Amino acid sequence: MAFETSSPDSSRTDSVTSIRKDLYERFEEYDLIEDCLAGGKAVKKRKEKYLPIPDATNPDTTARDARYEAYITRAVFYNVTQRTALGLIGEIFSRDPEVKVPASLEDVVTDSSGGGISLEQLARQGCWYALGYGRGGLFVDYPPSDGPTSKAEQKAGNVRATISMYDAKSVINWRVKKRNSKLVLSLTVLKEEYTIEDDGFQTKTGIQYRELRLGPGDVYYVQLWRPKDVENISGGYEPYGAPYYPKDGRGNPLTDIPFTFFGSRDNEPSIDPPPLYDMADINIAHYRNSADFEETVFVVGQPTLCVTGLTKEWYEGVLNKVIPFGSRAGLPLPKDADAKILQVEETAMAKEAMEHKEKQMVALGAKIVENRDVQRTATEAKGDKATEQSVLGAVAKNVSSAIKWALEWCAVFHNTAEAGIEFKLNTDFELAKLSAEDREAVVKNWLDGALSWTEMRSVMRKAGIASMDDEKAKAEIEKDKTAEIEKAAKQLGMETKAVTDNSPPPAAA
Repeated sequence: MAFETSSPDSSRTDSVTSIRKDLYERFEEYDLIEDCLAGGKAVKKRKEKYLPIPDATNPDTTARDARYEAYITRAVFYNVTQRTALGLIGEIFSRDPEVKVPASLEDVVTDSSGGGISLEQLARQGCWYALGYGRGGLFVDYPPSDGPTSKAEQKAGNVRATISMYDAKSVINWRVKKRNSKLVLSLTVLKEEYTIEDDGFQTKTGIQYRELRLGPGDVYYVQLWRPKDVENISGGYEPYGAPYYPKDGRGNPLTDIPFTFFGSRDNEPSIDPPPLYDMADINIAHYRNSADFEETVFVVGQPTLCVTGLTKEWYEGVLNKVIPFGSRAGLPLPKDADAKILQVEETAMAKEAMEHKEKQMVALGAKIVENRDVQRTATEAKGDKATEQSVLGAVAKNVSSAIKWALEWCAVFHNTAEAGIEFKLNTDFELAKLSAEDREAVVKNWLDGALSWTEMRSVMRKAGIASMDDEKAKAEIEKDKTAEIEKAAKQLGMETKAVTDNSPPPAAA
């Protein structure tokens, strides 16, 4: 969810609306990226912000405005930024995420937010934020409860944890403090929309702020803030209702804020650079070149007839004030008169500038996927992929880590064991398809005991051949084997019982 950028108002007495200075300084970059990701309509709507008026000093404002509207209309926004983002996210999700959760959290996988957004869709949105803005956040919430919640209540969906995602401009403030040897969040302020009224046909919304804070004794609480006057938000904000103290699945108060950042470099609260900013900046410059190019083509690109030596008498008496033009019309001219076609020679300056920027954008997109060697320890050097990292790989790993963290918090709220929870997005972006001989060799090595089942499946997944996780694949294979055995038995006229992978095949009649 994105909001219009506004400068911090120091005259207000309610500091909950305060925006951190280091974040606010990034808003101009975020706005540009947001407009590029939204597309040409959003970019053109900004008008002079991205496309200056060609004749801004013209005193005839009517003519100036008409020309400018035509200037914008003809300009083409070639949306490389959005297409690159979609393509990069497509690389990450070319294979399904690997997800392992206890049965009590299966509802969170299919509906993570409580509003129908699956965990995979949430991960896609997270990658979009991390690639575009270099930043986002996850908040895990739980309904108020006086004590431990039963498994029946959780299973029925009456009481369950939800995961909400926030973009870079919606997490407006945060603080950290040191607890023993660890830095922990002590404050997070989230900017949100809320429903003021809903008549069944139209919904009126406003802006509220959600304060997440560690209070006395490091006890976590939530306080909502809403406008004192919904019709005049300049009047400031005030607490809405009493503070809420969430509890875990056992009914105990929390001593940590269930919120985490994720970014393009790491998941620390510090602000990471937006990977797509440079591309978006060049994309806007390309848009300006396009406007100039299209303007030139429109104004002087068409051939123009030029007639010299034509008298008024000839123009009125012979041509009847009409000069025919084209191969199907003759043009009678008096002696010493001449007719020529004027056409501006092609100028390649604007076009070359556009082509140059297109190449720059392609190169920047490649850099996001390109692996780079990073300094490593002797232990890390033993792994083949552990030493390679790319911006895209970092984004996938950071979003994976944040969602795994959120699932572990859901387990805390559901009073479920956190061990074994996994969430991994694909990080193999240069797929080398195995040939039939390679596949046969991998399977043979597995059958010979040189490779384990997990290793064999890992090779197949990296090659883009296998998509299921190991447990699902094993279940499918066992199911297929059982079906084949039962089919063979029926063909032999035998009755069979359910057969598992460990059961011997039925004896032949």
